[in-house]
Amino acid sequence: MKNSTKLVKGYNLISHAYGERYARELDYKPFDRDLLLRFARSVPAPAVCDLGCGSGHIGAHLQSLGLEVVGIDLSPGMVEEAKRRYPKVRYEMGDMLDLKLEESSLGGIVALYSIIHLRREDLGKAFRGMSRVLKPGGLLLVAFHRGQGEIHEDEDLGYPVSFDCTLFEPEEVSRAMEEADLEIVETTVRRPYKQEYQTCRVYILAEKPSRP
Repeated sequence: MKNSTKLVKGYNLISHAYGERYARELDYKPFDRDLLLRFARSVPAPAVCDLGCGSGHIGAHLQSLGLEVVGIDLSPGMVEEAKRRYPKVRYEMGDMLDLKLEESSLGGIVALYSIIHLRREDLGKAFRGMSRVLKPGGLLLVAFHRGQGEIHEDEDLGYPVSFDCTLFEPEEVSRAMEEADLEIVETTVRRPYKQEYQTCRVYILAEKPSRP
């Protein structure tokens, strides 16, 4: 994780503003809504994790689709904001590079724009941890910004922060997933909506193979 102290400090600072900004995000993202619905209908078990859950709106949406959600985030401020906004959903602190969940306990994991704070060399470790906690046949859905190099942000939502975000090409993320014993189901690239940061978005759906 890139400079996790600065990352946590920044997300703690913007947690309330982030919750306000993104609470209705899915209203203008029909592709994302459809993808999450298909994910919810396809997971082999209802227990799922919203990994890098932020202020909790994705986890709450997944729970509204009938899933049993645990949202995990590195920022205590974000976890508290998520609990305040969506008290019927379980949220807790955690690190995607050191998941404390039980082996083969989840039907699915959603990690939307949370791997962007990983160093390239940490992708494999992150996906191996995710693969470990998925049941056979479990699904992993990740989203990230397409590109090469990094973006540094000194300001977010009007607050001073120090965020380093990694851009990834679909092929390098797919390769890291496959090396973690995950099979790619589909890869989609879309142009940004006008309300978003203007980078192309990549969605990769992968499955942990079922064993005979």
